Amino acid sequence: MSLWSGVTNAKTPKLYKERFENLKKHLKNCLAVLSYLETNIILVKDLFVVAWACQYPHLRNLNTSQVESAHTYVKTFIKNSTGDLLTVFNSLAHAVDTQLNQIHESLGRDTVKTLVNVPKPFIPLLGCISTFAITMCLEQYEKLAHLHPTDPCSNTVTIGIGIPCAHWISEILGSNDALSPENFHSQWNLKYNPEITQNKESEVDLDDEMKKLTVALSSKDPNMLANILEQLNQIIAGTHMAVPIQAPEAKTKTKGRPDLKRKQTTSTKRNPSAYEIVEAKLKKDQIARSKRASKAPERLSASSA
Repeated sequence: MSLWSGVTNAKTPKLYKERFENLKKHLKNCLAVLSYLETNIILVKDLFVVAWACQYPHLRNLNTSQVESAHTYVKTFIKNSTGDLLTVFNSLAHAVDTQLNQIHESLGRDTVKTLVNVPKPFIPLLGCISTFAITMCLEQYEKLAHLHPTDPCSNTVTIGIGIPCAHWISEILGSNDALSPENFHSQWNLKYNPEITQNKESEVDLDDEMKKLTVALSSKDPNMLANILEQLNQIIAGTHMAVPIQAPEAKTKTKGRPDLKRKQTTSTKRNPSAYEIVEAKLKKDQIARSKRASKAPERLSASSA
């Protein structure tokens, strides 16, 4: 089994051929086993041998056991085979919700509870990258002590798992002092959510905006330019902000119980004196008598006729 494990873990096609030849020599007395491997297993080596399978992101799942484990997980929610279709669908939905809750719990735990006693280059990763990914990267970091600069890099760790390999870590530390979350695949980022569609923000053409601003300022009164530029500087500095000019609010007449309180007069005209009040009353009475006197002849002529 150790020879077969070496074949499946071969990181390059050349190393695969060498290890498979050693396996064939070991199985020279077991021709049936060797024939079975060559006719059924080796034909699909691209799907599980590291040299080919690790050229695609796989999260370390290079065998079919994950399918069997998923089947076992679903069976814990579907208790028997006699349930109706709706019951089965509800059980599957409950299984998916449970997995999502476990993922959110893991993300929250990795965000709050971070690793301790990590090397200095890994400090920027704490709270941003999954603890599992950081732990795997620490294993690659420990390989730097035995890494020879001339050793070729197969890129199986970087491509397959999405974390920096020992060769890449050596290059990063040669130019920078620490690793960054950008060095990891987005799947290991604690804030990564594939269900969110990220819209790219439109880039601002600074030259075009400056030209528009210059044209707008050139049409202003020269005496006002100093005040306008001062306001722009205040906005840029963040001490002030632009507020749109709003139209004055018109008082609306609301419905409701009328106000019985007598309104106070706001006119500047003085109140009439007692003499003026009496005179106005006499004048009013005189006009009324003259009207009655003028109507009396008309009544007499009408009655005589």
